[in-house]
Amino acid sequence: MATVLDLYSCKVAGWSMSSTITAQLVTDALLLAIWRRGDCCDYVVMESFFSTLKRERVYRQDQYVSRDQARADVIDYIESFYNPLRRHSTLGLVSPDQFEKLNQA
Repeated sequence: MATVLDLYSCKVAGWSMSSTITAQLVTDALLLAIWRRGDCCDYVVMESFFSTLKRERVYRQDQYVSRDQARADVIDYIESFYNPLRRHSTLGLVSPDQFEKLNQA
């Protein structure tokens, strides 16, 4: 999995999943992020996101029966929980979506 995290709001702006690590995997994640907002991210922040993803979702599953099931579960975590609901201490204990709404220009 490759992801792009917006450092301003901690929102996952782009992601891509594949059975192999390729340049296309990274390119797809970046293109989605650019399409959605266009900002790059920092390695340390991404490592924190992956740790959170594993702890809060992946390790709680007994086992994924297929890559498609894993992909669907991770996308559900990002779109249904992480971005709209998960509170971040760096954002004043609001979710990335709430933070962006509160700080719109």
